[in-house]
Amino acid sequence: MAYSESTTEKIEVLSNGTINCECTVIIYKDDSAVASTKYTSCYFPGTDLSDAPEMVKKAASVFWTDDVISNYQQTVVAITS
Repeated sequence: MAYSESTTEKIEVLSNGTINCECTVIIYKDDSAVASTKYTSCYFPGTDLSDAPEMVKKAASVFWTDDVISNYQQTVVAITS
């Protein structure tokens, strides 16, 4: 009666640079799935990624250019003003 788990991540990068991450954790007893859970997270250009999944960090390193971060921050300021 051995328990194990697996995690999968689905990454989506929006046109404004926001990264959505859907993680699915599946718990197995022997070779049969007995439980699963999903959770989602959003990461906005320029935010701290120290606690983010590794795939999110990799996506941000590619998509979060200085221009993307600057444009996102300008959009946020324009919306909140």
